Amino acid sequence: MASNPNIHYQWQNPTLRKTIYPFREKKLRDFLLYYYEIDLCKQMLTATVDPRLATELLNEVKRVETELSLAKVKKQETDAALKALQAKHRETLRSIKVRQLAQRKINLEVKISGLRSTKRRLEGQVDWYRQHAPEHPYYEKWSRELQEVIAPYEAAQAELATVMKEYNKELAPFETETQALRKQGEDLRTRIRELSDELKRFPKLDASGAVNSRAAVRWLVLKYERDLTAKTHEQLLADILQRFDAEPERFPKWLQYMVVHFSGMRYKSAHGSWADPKDLLEAIRMEEVRLQVQKALPVELEKASTQATAELQKVKLSAAPSEKRPIEIQLTSLSNPVTRKTALLKYETAQAVDEVQKLSNQEVLNALEARKEQIPPWAWKEIVSRTDLRLEEVKDENWEELTYQERQERWKYENESWRQIMDFWERKDITGWRKQHELSLSLVVTRAVCNEIAEHIQHLRGNKPGAGLTSKPVWYLNSQKKDPTNAYFKRPTSAADFKTGASILWLGWVDRMPNPWQIARPLAGIELVPSTARPTKVKKRKADQASDPQWKYAGSSSFTRSAQVQVARPVPGKKKVKMVNQPVSQFLRWTHEATVISVERMADGRDYVLTFETGQIGVILRPLSHLVNSWDVFVGYVPPAPFEPPGLDKMIDRASILPTLPKPAPLPVPMPSPGPGVAFGLSGEEELAFGLPSEGLDAESEEQLLVTQAERARILEALALWEALTPRQRQVVALICQGNTTRAAATKLDTSTSNIRSHLSKAMGRFGVHSREALCQALGDLDFSLWLDD
Repeated sequence: MASNPNIHYQWQNPTLRKTIYPFREKKLRDFLLYYYEIDLCKQMLTATVDPRLATELLNEVKRVETELSLAKVKKQETDAALKALQAKHRETLRSIKVRQLAQRKINLEVKISGLRSTKRRLEGQVDWYRQHAPEHPYYEKWSRELQEVIAPYEAAQAELATVMKEYNKELAPFETETQALRKQGEDLRTRIRELSDELKRFPKLDASGAVNSRAAVRWLVLKYERDLTAKTHEQLLADILQRFDAEPERFPKWLQYMVVHFSGMRYKSAHGSWADPKDLLEAIRMEEVRLQVQKALPVELEKASTQATAELQKVKLSAAPSEKRPIEIQLTSLSNPVTRKTALLKYETAQAVDEVQKLSNQEVLNALEARKEQIPPWAWKEIVSRTDLRLEEVKDENWEELTYQERQERWKYENESWRQIMDFWERKDITGWRKQHELSLSLVVTRAVCNEIAEHIQHLRGNKPGAGLTSKPVWYLNSQKKDPTNAYFKRPTSAADFKTGASILWLGWVDRMPNPWQIARPLAGIELVPSTARPTKVKKRKADQASDPQWKYAGSSSFTRSAQVQVARPVPGKKKVKMVNQPVSQFLRWTHEATVISVERMADGRDYVLTFETGQIGVILRPLSHLVNSWDVFVGYVPPAPFEPPGLDKMIDRASILPTLPKPAPLPVPMPSPGPGVAFGLSGEEELAFGLPSEGLDAESEEQLLVTQAERARILEALALWEALTPRQRQVVALICQGNTTRAAATKLDTSTSNIRSHLSKAMGRFGVHSREALCQALGDLDFSLWLDD
């Protein structure tokens, strides 16, 4: 398979990203926004609001309100102008001149219509006689009459064109101005709607109109959201990776994997989205062997049988005693002319299968691609859709579905063998993706539902849960028996129950019998439907329901409830209704699963559980109060495996995720000074070392510099602030900006984590930022290597 160095995952193919990940950018922005708000809340909810920030918010609200008022006034003026223009237009249409022109226009159109009909009839007659009887007197007659009709027809058309020109001249200004006013009105309507929505999104102020800390946080989040909206997919990913690298302890590798590879994916069962290419190559090779043996001449069969016999004799010499008998049977069959062909087919088929099994996945894909010319286009399309060949092959958005013509080709008689091969391959194991991901962690699915997302996460954590929702509670309870100290499955009662990597499972009543992998079965030691959660009255679901029926609950292998509901039914042929009993049954099932990331405080002052789940696959916020002490919510937890599953680092390799992102060369920072208070300045020569323009350079040299004058000022400002830090603060900042965690920095500097946080907090205050990410961003890509060993 041809290798594109920039495509390692399906979301890197633009067509696949558009079709497989319809919510990709939105969910990447959501991730950044949630964590930005969380960080701001930790810093600002208990702090005094900066007056400058409050003023900025109030001014922005005032600006939008002013723009909205002006847009509404302009809209009213436009509507009034359009109304006046339409009135003038109607008045013009009633004028004598326009009415006369309109009447002439109608008369000419009627006349032209009649002449056109006569002209077409005569043209048909002339054409017939020209071809079949040019000597007939009627040919000359119809030709003469046709010429007599053409002259008035063309004259009428010319007269109509003159009338229309004059008619349009009278009305054209109205039509042009009307279109302009209507467009202006539509634009204003859209602008008013946008401004109204923007105004609603502003944080609410206090009753006195003051900006509190919550409003300040929401305002900063809103500004950040505006910045993110302008970013490309690659820029959003770069920001996310920067967050991951800055705080690896905060973002476990399973979360990094899911955010990068599953954010925005479509919601649909993963079953059938992947098929093992080895199974397909085996089926193709078996068919090739069958045709080869079937068409072989007797001489060729004899030669192949002799070679197979020799190879089996060699195998027999080193075979175990239990294996020798089957080999002897094969040898006997190969020596018998009657059974030779069948025995040879069996032997060659086994050899072909063994050869395929020894191949790597990439070698299998290469072998399939080498056969592309012999594979029908419709079959190749199906192969591409279910294997990693889609990474580079897919260019058409219709890559998953065969067209009408392709379906017709698929069912042709000559394609029967290929149809059988493809049907066998595609249906052999529609859940094969599960085992594949468990073994390799490779990204093979193109869609997923809730429990499938959760299964992927558990694979990443080194665990192997059961398939489907029904098996999950049992798996958690069994894990709890083996490790009662760490594993659990229960109804959550506090935030502490929502550990990172835990599963949240919801119960619900449904009207149809659930699938076996969804049904809620009784669990030992747990009352799934407690008495307090068993309402007796049936909620009215039909407008004509006339009674208050009662639920009757039952449950042994599953849980059900039933009732007799009286409903009104029309009497055939009569204008009345009668009440009839209608049985209603509901079934208890596991309805949804989500995986816990953390519990966080947001700008509204409430605690939320961050989860990774479906809907629009990605990070989602769920109010903690909606999850605790609810009969229909359970949480299960199993610790991650002690060893990281192989292949995880490869799937979150930065060079593969963003291979085209250039990495700027690091800029030097001042060397460690002998003590605080040493002044810092830059000569022209030192400025060039920082990539900063110095005076006296010619125009060509200036164009070659890496930074603009604005960037120069920013770096100089950052360096001045750097010099204002104490040596210890510089060491801490250098370690943190190099990707070290708080604990790692404390270990390297032989101090406590609280001291590290204190130095870091003071450094962030000096730079006027509120997060580590912002601090490192303010310092840019400076080279801190000289400070790391001091």
